[in-house]
Amino acid sequence: MLVQNSAVLTKNREVNHSVAGEMVRSGMCSLTGESTPDRAWKSLFKSKDVVGIKVNGLGGKQIATHFGVVKAVVSGLKSAGISEENIIIWDRLTKELKSAGYTINKSDKGVKCFGTDTNYDPYPEIVGSIGSCFSTIISSY
Repeated sequence: MLVQNSAVLTKNREVNHSVAGEMVRSGMCSLTGESTPDRAWKSLFKSKDVVGIKVNGLGGKQIATHFGVVKAVVSGLKSAGISEENIIIWDRLTKELKSAGYTINKSDKGVKCFGTDTNYDPYPEIVGSIGSCFSTIISSY
């Protein structure tokens, strides 16, 4: 699926948040075959789900996952009944999220936003001969 709209970028190469939001809503309907964005989101997510949104903050504001797109995804998740407290925006390092313009929130209120550098599981998960410690963003939420 591909959603395009030349109006998403302003002359100053800033993202138009309302256009980005409409593109996300349109894309979700195309992806799911549902007639409305709310139905599209509800077809994929249940109200009790905990959802992590993996962004890319590396490279700062110019090439990071743009907040206008993330904001539209958060709005869609909320339309599916998912509470803000069950939404986590994350990347590998908190400092990269900050430099990309994200507001860090590690509290229990609202949408969480922080890096996986906050903590890892103490013991690795082993599959065959490979072992890895998962981020607690994955294992604890």
